[in-house]
Amino acid sequence: MELLEKETFYHRINRQIIEPIHGAFFKEEQYQGYASHQEAVLAFLTYMNRVWSIGIPHLVPGLKEKLDQVPRVEVTLSPEVEARIEAGATAQVEADRKAEIKYLKDRKRHVDYEKLQKRFEESKQELTKIRKEVRKGREAALKEMPQLYELTNEVALVYTKDTSFEAYTGFPIRLNPEMMQGTEVASEDFFAENGEYELAFRSYLQVHRTKEDFQRVNQLLFPEKKELVIYQWNTDFTNSYNGGRKDDGAYLWSIYDRKKQQFIVIDIELIIP
Repeated sequence: MELLEKETFYHRINRQIIEPIHGAFFKEEQYQGYASHQEAVLAFLTYMNRVWSIGIPHLVPGLKEKLDQVPRVEVTLSPEVEARIEAGATAQVEADRKAEIKYLKDRKRHVDYEKLQKRFEESKQELTKIRKEVRKGREAALKEMPQLYELTNEVALVYTKDTSFEAYTGFPIRLNPEMMQGTEVASEDFFAENGEYELAFRSYLQVHRTKEDFQRVNQLLFPEKKELVIYQWNTDFTNSYNGGRKDDGAYLWSIYDRKKQQFIVIDIELIIP
């Protein structure tokens, strides 16, 4: 089973596209049913553990020194990208300006157009600057991520016989594979309106998500729904989902696309902010 780094890293760095979902993609040409699904979940947790270590390298002996050797990438945005960012910022600020004018007029209050225009021009410049920096940061992270991830190849999951993980907080991910239980879910049930998956998706408190967002994300991740084999997994076999279990829920699915011979493992963790 091979981690598809390009797809996986893209959706991690641009997580706002599929938020609140976390996911990883794996190539699997020797599909063995349930066993492959379990292997995919373990591969997903291995990936998550390694990525986690990049953010806290001081907890892994020698890792910080390795990561510090990776050169930082400088990104220059293309004129086309800069133009799109500027157009988007202009459109948003203009919409805000019109909304404020309408608000003042509806209440028969004075509108100082000159002062308002000056303020919104400053807002447009600031918003454009912020969006360009965010875009540069994401593109740089995408270029750096493969090197950083490769340096975590010795970061491993901790396998244990423990049957309770509530006492474990923080890194690393610990798990008892004997406690893993996967239940096959029909595709139509998985994507059902107001089903468990949709409700978890739309229950995320940090970002408002709608039914339209749910459909958009599924079309992006699962364009061939009839080709999918889906398993839902318990989450109490690991400390990785302690936060979600304590708060509003933690959900974990492995989805195999028979046509692409590819897994995507996804989770949704509903932590109260």
